[in-house]
This record gives sequence, structure tokens and C-alpha cells, in this order.
Amino acid sequence: MLHAFLKSKTVKWVLIIFALQTVLTICSQSICFLMKSVCIAAPIIENRFVAHGKITEITRSQEGMQQFTIEIERTEPFDDYPCFGKRYQNRSVEVYSEIGIPASFCENAEVSVILRVSGDERKRTLFFMGELKNDSKR
Repeated sequence: MLHAFLKSKTVKWVLIIFALQTVLTICSQSICFLMKSVCIAAPIIENRFVAHGKITEITRSQEGMQQFTIEIERTEPFDDYPCFGKRYQNRSVEVYSEIGIPASFCENAEVSVILRVSGDERKRTLFFMGELKNDSKR
């Protein structure tokens, strides 16, 4: 009688469904575990913006990265690049320079600089790309 019961179609389907649910549960738990340990981040696209503000601190060095801090009062787009500057308005931010800091830059100087945002959605860094002179046209 037990043999006939196990051979019935209903029991076969119940066993198949139970087995599939078990496999799917194990797989979904494994996938969730893997997704928690994998950090996926999209890099920021090439961009530039003009920042107008006051330099509050400068760190010059003979080699390696130089940096300065600027209080950004306002920003505007630069050429046809995407502009990620709006989030930095009315904030004091650190800017890094691979090309050096112009000798004319000093603390409390009002400047207009071209900046680039580098990084991803978790960490972003501002880089100095050049100074925008008052009399120059883009």
C-alpha cells in the first residue's frame, strides 16, 4: 500500500515541488550572500565644471599630489561637459592637483577654477584642471 501511495502522480508532484523549493531557497540564500560581499560601483563619466569661490587653505609640495581647500560660492557648466558641481555649492571642499597649484593662489584669494569629479557613487574626489581667468572666454 505504501508503494502504491509513493507511485501516485500527486505524491510525485509534491516531492518535485518540495525539491525545487529547497533548491531555490538554497540558491537564493547563496546569491544574497554573494551580493552582500560584492561591491558594485559605477565610475563617474568624464566631467568638468567651473567653481567660483575663496581659497581657505593650500598644501604645496615639491613632489606628488598638491591640494587646496576652497569655499565654493557658485558653480556653472564648463563647455559641453556634464556638470556635477551643483552639490558642492556653498560648501568647503578639498581639491587635489596633479598639475600643480598656480603661484597666484594664496589663502583668501577669490578664484574661478575648472574642476573634475573623479570616483564613483560611494567616494568622490575633486581635481584641479586649471584656472579660469576673468578676462578669458571659453
